[in-house]
Amino acid sequence: ICDIYRRWIDHARFFPEEFVKTHDMRQGENHGRIWRVVPKGTKQLAAKTAGKYHAIPEVGWGDVPADHADRAAFLKVPTITDVKELAAILTKHADDQWMAKMVASVSSKQMGHVLSQLGDSFFSTFSENRSTTLRTFAAGSLADAETDDVKSLLTLLQKQPGQLLWWKPALLQGLARLPKGHEDAAKEIAALQSKIDDIVADSKAPLDQRLAVLPLLASRKWESVQPVLKSLLSTAQPTEITAAAIALLKRFSIKSSEPFIYELLPRSSPALKGQFVAILAASSPLDLLKRMERGEIPKALVDIERRWGMQRGKGELADLAKKLFGEASSDRASVIASYMDSTKKPGDATKGKAVFSTICISCHKAGGVGMDVGPSLADVKVKPPEGLLSDILDPNRMFEARWTAYQIDTKDGRSLSGLIANETADAVELVMMGGLRETLPRTAINDMKSLDRSLMPLGLEAAISKEQMSDLIAFLLGK
Repeated sequence: ICDIYRRWIDHARFFPEEFVKTHDMRQGENHGRIWRVVPKGTKQLAAKTAGKYHAIPEVGWGDVPADHADRAAFLKVPTITDVKELAAILTKHADDQWMAKMVASVSSKQMGHVLSQLGDSFFSTFSENRSTTLRTFAAGSLADAETDDVKSLLTLLQKQPGQLLWWKPALLQGLARLPKGHEDAAKEIAALQSKIDDIVADSKAPLDQRLAVLPLLASRKWESVQPVLKSLLSTAQPTEITAAAIALLKRFSIKSSEPFIYELLPRSSPALKGQFVAILAASSPLDLLKRMERGEIPKALVDIERRWGMQRGKGELADLAKKLFGEASSDRASVIASYMDSTKKPGDATKGKAVFSTICISCHKAGGVGMDVGPSLADVKVKPPEGLLSDILDPNRMFEARWTAYQIDTKDGRSLSGLIANETADAVELVMMGGLRETLPRTAINDMKSLDRSLMPLGLEAAISKEQMSDLIAFLLGK
């Protein structure tokens, strides 16, 4: 096992600007380690030999484990020429993408034969890897253009003919460039394609069948696909269908889909809004910000991380992003500067735990006390004290989108604030300060909006003296 080393684990955007300017954020990029994992109970570990880390097999770091059966099968594939044996391996390892790639690498000019010999168990359950295998081998067979191989490939169309089962859409994608001269196959393909719209629209159809069929719509023109996507993205659907619909949306040019996205944005769920904005921000960020400047779209839809990226560099985009979202608060910067000496003085971790227990436990957990509401503090021990100070006193300067606080107003008159812990087509689970959780049916929600900040309050300096800050930092760093 190889691993890498970095002196600073977090991305530069999570550190104070002054710290980034004065430190090499990629320090350690030329360091790493190589580990030899040995079985439990290994009796003897050979001593490390200076200068021979590159030759571990010769040096030996312990008893040699028995070869894993799957690994042995993988390494044997290049020596196999029998089509039935290759098909049997694919069938047995149907969800192993690397085994599929290895079999494909030795199946030139016989990919159709291999597919035709797959066992029934391969077709029993939907998976993305199985779909990819079918699509890859079918396309490969047509590319090789071996007459007998293509004939073997097309026999799959007669496996339960007329039924658009989960695996057939992947086969149809692979057959997209079927040459002329295969009239019977073309008729069967046309019959299967005629069923696509009904399956996509049928909420009672098997989920794996709907998921498999959706990618086929990518070959159509946008005008015919838009109504289907509108139905899927504006009605309650399984999360898997929504994700597949978004993936399909991304297949079309932003020039075609942009008006459609802006139409759906206002009434979409927070999770869906985030995905829509990600598409717009990646393809036409300046237009997105100009709409926000005109008041057409709430700027709260752009999460903190994406704002940071837009504000970097120079030009109209960066200038407009700074104008809309503002830059780091000068007030916060001055507060942090006034507390900076706290990072240099040794603190008392025991006293720091008391400070944590008084102020932080409603959202964070450390040293066996507190609640797991906000971000985990498990990795803060490797963070520099300056970074910790900035996180405590300016929590909204930079945080991940998943820690954005939301306000939910219910139809019975309540107003709740917290983090979205889970979201389905029918309900939203909110976790609030103190660890209280509540699942709210969407039918009970009057309004739900981003607060454009984290759940952590500003102004903690009013409750923590500079001496206490030194203690708190000592506790968090485990000193």
